[in-house]
Amino acid sequence: MPPALALLVESGGQVETAVIIRRLEEWMEQNGYRRQQPNRALGCLRKAGLAENPRKGYWIATSEGIQRHTLSEGDARKLFDEHNCTGRRRRPER
Repeated sequence: MPPALALLVESGGQVETAVIIRRLEEWMEQNGYRRQQPNRALGCLRKAGLAENPRKGYWIATSEGIQRHTLSEGDARKLFDEHNCTGRRRRPER
């Protein structure tokens, strides 16, 4: 899980947005994600709202804080791909 999102989950959502974005952008760069625009990490968080946590499943950021998300792993990955948050090309529809 990206350290920024781990921090957000551990703190119960009480972390400044700028800190979250900065840490998520650093994690994305270290893990081979391309930076195509200045607010890429923020855009991906807003669009998909999901974070992968291998031990706890998927989480979604809401105005109420961080909540467990019920999407399956496949559905969550599909959502990330649809929003192109990985920096990869979108897969063509079949």
